[in-house]
Amino acid sequence: MEGLKLNWFGYHDGIPTLRYSDISDIYNKMYDQDLLKLMFSDGSILNEKQFRDMILDIQNTLFMTINYKDSVAGIVWLNRSQGKKAQIHFCFFKEWHGTPELYKMGKESIHWILNKFKDYFDVVIGYIPVWNRAANMFMHRIGATRVGVIPNAKYNDSIADSEDAIMYYATRNSIEG
Repeated sequence: MEGLKLNWFGYHDGIPTLRYSDISDIYNKMYDQDLLKLMFSDGSILNEKQFRDMILDIQNTLFMTINYKDSVAGIVWLNRSQGKKAQIHFCFFKEWHGTPELYKMGKESIHWILNKFKDYFDVVIGYIPVWNRAANMFMHRIGATRVGVIPNAKYNDSIADSEDAIMYYATRNSIEG
């Protein structure tokens, strides 16, 4: 997809590849678009400092911005890695919701991640609450394989209880960029 670029966060000669102001801009846009409670329904991220700390924790999180035509269209991060698998999380800004580019960016992001980091990941896994129809449609449209409904797979802080989630996975062979 021409114009698509993933920028992964890390350190180059001890200098972070994302400025705090960039992280702040992403957080504020997620806040303004009511995406934070949706993305962190477990209550794990309640403020900008916690969001920044998650991104800066490169031992446990691989964070990337998804840039399309020189603007940040969304973010993707991997965490909870074990062996050669990790959980994947996408957040696209609302101006991209429902567009054909959204699905292309999602598919190509997974393809890029699994090829760029092939020494570390063979599969990415996502858990989407059953009620989140848009996110479930996104996973379907990008070609992730649906495993099924896992009872009580995600904690939802707003209801103080666990809820069912649909599990998806993608491998290098199952997703084409």
